[in-house]
Amino acid sequence: MSSPADLISLANELGDALNGESVEKVPGALPRLAEMLEHEADAEVIAAIVDALGYAWDSKAARIVLDHVAVDHPDADVRLAVAQSLPGGVDADEPVRDAVIEALTALTRDDETAIRDWACFGLGQVRATTPAAIEALAARLDDADDDTRCEALLALAQTGDDRATISLRRRLTLTDEMVCLLEIRAAAELADPQLYPLLEGLGNEWAGDNDEFTTALAHATSRCRPEARAQAATVERALLARVGTLLTGQPITAVLVGHYPRTALSFQPIDNASPPPAHDAIWPDQDPWNYPLEQEAQSLVMTYARGGTIN
Repeated sequence: MSSPADLISLANELGDALNGESVEKVPGALPRLAEMLEHEADAEVIAAIVDALGYAWDSKAARIVLDHVAVDHPDADVRLAVAQSLPGGVDADEPVRDAVIEALTALTRDDETAIRDWACFGLGQVRATTPAAIEALAARLDDADDDTRCEALLALAQTGDDRATISLRRRLTLTDEMVCLLEIRAAAELADPQLYPLLEGLGNEWAGDNDEFTTALAHATSRCRPEARAQAATVERALLARVGTLLTGQPITAVLVGHYPRTALSFQPIDNASPPPAHDAIWPDQDPWNYPLEQEAQSLVMTYARGGTIN
C-alpha cells in the first residue's frame, strides 16, 4: 500500500507531465488521477491530486474533481485546490461548465480569503453570467480582502452589471485610496462613459509615468470615451460588411447581436437552423479607434467558414 508521501509524489509527477501538454499526449494520466482520487481520504493527498488535475487544462479534469471532491470539503487546502483547478480548459460549450460555475459560486462564500479570491477569479475565467454567480460576485464587492474584491469587480464587469459601475465610480472618487490594476481592467470591460471623467482625472495624476498601469489606463479611458459607442457602431457595420463579402459563396450568414462593449457577430448556417448560432465577441479587449478590422474579419471567416465550428 502506498504511503501518503508516495501518492503525493505520484500526483506531482502526473501534474508535471500534464503541465503544458494536451491530455492526449499524456495517456492514462487522467484515469490514473481519477482512480487515486476515488478511494483517497487523506486531505493532503487529495489536494495534490486536484492540483495535478488542474494542470491538465481540460474539462474532463474538472468533471473528475466535481465527481470526487465535495465543494464543502472540511479541509481548506482541498477547497483551495478545487477553486484553483476547476476553471482550466472549461469553454463556453462544455457540458461541465454549469456545474463548474455552481461550485465556484459556492466557494465565493468560503471563510478562507484565498479561496474566495480564486473562486471569483475562476468565475471571471469562465465568463459566468448565471443569476446566482452574478449575485455572488456582487456580494464580494465589499469584501475585506482587496484581491477578492477586485477579482469580483472584474468578473462582474464582464457581465455588464450596473453594480460594477457603481462600485468602481465610488472607488475612483476616493482620492486617498490606491487604485488596483484589476480596477482599471474592470473599467475597460465596462466601457461606460460615466467613468470617463474619473479615468481622465486619474490619467492627469499619473502623467509622466510609463508602466502597465498607465498603459491599461489609456486603454480603459479610450473605451469609456462618450464617443466610443458611436465609433464602435461604425466599426461594427464595416466589420459585418467585410465579413459578408468574405462569406460570399459560403452557406453561412452573420449578423450583429448585442451592443458595445458586448456586441458579437452571430454565425448560422443558411440552410440549417438546428445548430445554435456561434457567437464571437467583437470587443473583448479592443479599442474602437484602433480596431484591426481586416485582420479580425479574415480570422472570423477562417474560423467559421472553414474551421469546422459551423457545419
